[in-house]
Amino acid sequence: MAETFAGTEKQHEIMSLVFAAADGGRDIGFHELKACLSYGAGITDQALQYSLRYLDRHGLIARKYGERRKLTIAPTLLAYQMLRSNSGAAMDLDPVPSA
Repeated sequence: MAETFAGTEKQHEIMSLVFAAADGGRDIGFHELKACLSYGAGITDQALQYSLRYLDRHGLIARKYGERRKLTIAPTLLAYQMLRSNSGAAMDLDPVPSA
């Protein structure tokens, strides 16, 4: 049985911003992501890191560290397969279709 990930509104908003940056040909920086979130003014760095770790564990994002340990976030192929093809529906974490 495939594990499903419904995702919270906040997780979907994070992924929307990550996809928007990727559609523009770049990865989104941690601080840019935080500033763009609708609830960004009230979120701590630790709370956002927790959400990113959760998305990373589910294979939806890749965290990259660049110069001076600047964190950027990019969507994974699995994220495109699950989120772009199932828009609005519960996301299936098993990318292999059941027979």
